[in-house]
Amino acid sequence: MTKSMKNRRRHGFSLVEVIVATALLSLVGMIIAVSVHTFNRSYSKAQKVSQWLERNQALDRIAENTLRSAIPFTWPNTDTGEDEIVFEGEENELWLTAQNRSYGKQGAFRFVRIYQEDDQLLCDYSTTPLLPWLELEDQEYETELITDGVMQISFLYGDYEDNELKWYENWDEEEHDGFPLAIQLTVEWQDGTKERWLRRTAGTSTNTEYLTGTTPGGSTSSSGNSGGGSGGGRQ
Repeated sequence: MTKSMKNRRRHGFSLVEVIVATALLSLVGMIIAVSVHTFNRSYSKAQKVSQWLERNQALDRIAENTLRSAIPFTWPNTDTGEDEIVFEGEENELWLTAQNRSYGKQGAFRFVRIYQEDDQLLCDYSTTPLLPWLELEDQEYETELITDGVMQISFLYGDYEDNELKWYENWDEEEHDGFPLAIQLTVEWQDGTKERWLRRTAGTSTNTEYLTGTTPGGSTSSSGNSGGGSGGGRQ
């Protein structure tokens, strides 16, 4: 064999070397592809878990700070000339008064309306009475987005009758003589899942009534003793 042929063999690759190199490159590429796919799946799953936690934490706050703190606060209805409880419970809309557990500038009470609009769960709130018997546009309030991705919401209202807890889709104050013992919120999500939040209210018609009156100075005052409220778990 001549010297020039030996030099060509020394600087080239054999067929076996090319095959081995190609196999190694393919193996490395496959490992990288699997790693990227696994990372993307883990990241997507982490995002879904984060969104689930965020939306449920928002609803947990509503359940604890609003449903569980609901009280039978009364206010004069100028149309009827009578004091009425600031509460209206429908199947897909809820008006209530909640007592602030710690208050300063926020005041002792929050007046709340919870409802659905498109795929959003919204909350109108005010530190002054938000009255269900008046036109909403005539009242002052702020609106907060609780969460989105909602298919449907529904409320149930519990009352203790004949030694049994019964549930109603709508709450009629005259039929039930006062205030619901407990409120359940059910949220059906657009992803097909469904979750429930159940809370006992802070005051019921059997042990608590918040009344409004006029002090000698002409200001409005409220008084009463809060009933115990037990928190129901998310179901």
